[in-house]
Amino acid sequence: MSDGPAQYFLSIHPIPAIFTSRQRGYAQVHPDGGWPLARLASFDEAQIECFARSWFKHLENQEIAAEKGYAWAEVSTEQRKAEFLKAIRANPRVMDLAGTPPFLSVIDRRF
Repeated sequence: MSDGPAQYFLSIHPIPAIFTSRQRGYAQVHPDGGWPLARLASFDEAQIECFARSWFKHLENQEIAAEKGYAWAEVSTEQRKAEFLKAIRANPRVMDLAGTPPFLSVIDRRF
């Protein structure tokens, strides 16, 4: 393995690690082939919905469940998920970005 930033990091912190990159950036680095490679698959619409529900459930359980109870948090989760899905479906470009898990997590956090 070459002495790049990832190798340097791992020499200081000998831990299991996952490094991510866009294809263009990865091509510019020209890794030496010593790293296992994988490509992150895109989410389909059902997976986007599942991700959104999990995210909003996490938020609602923290924000509302303690105050109003879990039944209320569940209703609020479904409402927020529905509003989110409606918003991203309204713009095909945003919906396309939502199929990429890292972008979906950014979109969720901004909603």
